[in-house]
Amino acid sequence: MALATVGGVGRVPVASGTFGSLVAVPLLPALAALRAGSLAGYVAVVLGIVAVAVWSAGRAEHVLESRDHSHIVIDEVAGMVAAGLFDGRVEGGLGVVGDDLVAGAYAGLLTRLLLWLL
Repeated sequence: MALATVGGVGRVPVASGTFGSLVAVPLLPALAALRAGSLAGYVAVVLGIVAVAVWSAGRAEHVLESRDHSHIVIDEVAGMVAAGLFDGRVEGGLGVVGDDLVAGAYAGLLTRLLLWLL
């Protein structure tokens, strides 16, 4: 639960997903520096974060007995760090699809925010 809620950030009573995304912001410069120094290391770290996110979110759904519970914000963190995998330098099918997946994630976050506001 600590991983899935990102140390309890997911328990913030308002806009927990937004706060979850903000947790990732300080990580981004370090990840950018890692990418500049070692693309393989960067990919390994990002994929590791995504793997931990998938595992912990699944466990948290079981514990919370709820699908995609608002307390689970590790997916926002994983989405923020994974977005850097799909920049303009990725070629081929992955580059074509990857940036749209990232755009879809951002659209989903914006939709959640708008629904919450309404």
